Amino acid sequence: MTAVLQLERPYTVDDLKDLPEDGMRYEIIGGELIVSPSPSTKHQRASMNLSLLVAGYVRQRGIGEVFAAPYDVVLGTHNVLEPDLLVILNEQADLVTDAHIVGAPALVIEIISPSSRSIDRVRKSATYADHGVQEYWIVDPDTESVLAQKLVNGVYQPIPPTAGLIHSEVVAGLFVDPGAVFAPPTWQRDTTA
Repeated sequence: MTAVLQLERPYTVDDLKDLPEDGMRYEIIGGELIVSPSPSTKHQRASMNLSLLVAGYVRQRGIGEVFAAPYDVVLGTHNVLEPDLLVILNEQADLVTDAHIVGAPALVIEIISPSSRSIDRVRKSATYADHGVQEYWIVDPDTESVLAQKLVNGVYQPIPPTAGLIHSEVVAGLFVDPGAVFAPPTWQRDTTA
């Protein structure tokens, strides 16, 4: 279950270094500390599949770099998020520091879980939009769906699939088959058909 912890003042990026390394996921949204448990198998499978698909495409074309959680994105003093996957394009290379990303990635992907559903869909969405993240994808392992969204006038709008494929407008030419995102490993697939 995701928990929100409060101090007598808003949490800051400096407060993160004092937190334990206990396998929990720590983020700050609007000065509130959000603590989430480690992810499920479905979540991790989607994360790995997406990492391979997106990072493979970005690296092959030499257009940027892809980072996966755990890795902080600092969007101001009171907003430190840890997206599951993010894309930094070549022209954004100055956002990458030795410790984390400082500023808005071109594309952020969050893989939701039952405990993070409202935080990812509402609070994180608003925070990413407020800080200029150009695209925000929400991946739901329970419904096996991927919602790609682009920032239009400060609000995320859906990017309609093309021939059943999810695609990016900011990472030109990136198309993702939602089935590939949720595909189990070959040893788990039914081979009797």
